[in-house]
Amino acid sequence: MNTREYFLGRKFADPVHYPYGIEKSGDFSVKEVRLLQSAGGLFKALVDARVSNPTADDQQLLEAAAGTREVTTELERVYRKYWLKTHPTGYVPSMILTGGATDFSSDSYSYSD
Repeated sequence: MNTREYFLGRKFADPVHYPYGIEKSGDFSVKEVRLLQSAGGLFKALVDARVSNPTADDQQLLEAAAGTREVTTELERVYRKYWLKTHPTGYVPSMILTGGATDFSSDSYSYSD
């Protein structure tokens, strides 16, 4: 487990859903791509329960992505949009929202500097 600052400092890429890059997909605006690339690693780590020091804002971000809470910030809106694009059912496992450990080893996400 790493701190949330560790994941915020890494550029996010999703080669499974966006093999040519999120920025080339046409699904997101330039501003949205920047938000995803800068903080997407944190979001993925939160989903995988790999953040050692999640905050209340992190929990709200997961709830907004899951649709159990109204989206109030630009970051929440972008993550909700990303989640729905990559998970058409919109389903978020309940263990994620309760902070339980999950194993998403079948998903292949990468983090690069």
